[in-house]
Amino acid sequence: MEDKKRTYLILSFLAIGILLRILPHPFNFTPIAALALFAGAQFKNSKLAYLVPLVLMLLSDIILQGLYFAGITEWPAFYSSMPIVYAAFAAVVLIGQTIRTKISVLSIAGGAVAGSLVFFVLSNFGVWLLGDGMMYSRDFAGVIDCFAAGIPFYRNTILGDLIYTGVFFGIFEFIQSKAFANKLA
Repeated sequence: MEDKKRTYLILSFLAIGILLRILPHPFNFTPIAALALFAGAQFKNSKLAYLVPLVLMLLSDIILQGLYFAGITEWPAFYSSMPIVYAAFAAVVLIGQTIRTKISVLSIAGGAVAGSLVFFVLSNFGVWLLGDGMMYSRDFAGVIDCFAAGIPFYRNTILGDLIYTGVFFGIFEFIQSKAFANKLA
C-alpha cells in the first residue's frame, strides 16, 4: 500500500477513535490505548506516532468538556491528573514502537496487555498523587486504596484495549494484504 493511502487509513482510524471516545461507552472501554499502540507500531515518523494519539486525546477532551459544560455529560474531561494519563498513552506509543519490527498476533496482544497495565498503574498513581479533592491518604495505605478502587475499571480497560487493538490491526492488515489490494485493482 502506498504511503499516502496508508497515512489516510491510519488517520481515519484516529478520527474513528475520537468518535468512539465521545459516544456513550462503559467506563474505560475506549480505543485510545489501542490507537496509541497502533500509531507506535505503524507510523514511521516517531514524532507523529506520539503526536497523533495525544492530539486525539486533547481534541476529544475539549469536546467532552464542552458537553460537560452543556450538561450533556456527567464528568468533566479536564482534571488534575491529565498529564499523567497523557504520559500513559505516550508510554503505550513506546510499546508500539518496540513491536514495530516484529508485528505478530502475539506481539500485538502482548502490547495491548502491557499498554493496559501501564495505563492502569500510571493513571491510578496519578489519581492518588494529584487527584481532585485528595480522595486518598498520602501514605502506602492510600496508594493501595486507590489501586483497589481502580480494579473494576481495569476489566473494561483491558477488554477495550484487546478488542480495539484487534480491530485496528486486523483491518489494517486486511486492507494492506495483497489479496485484497489485487481485488481493488
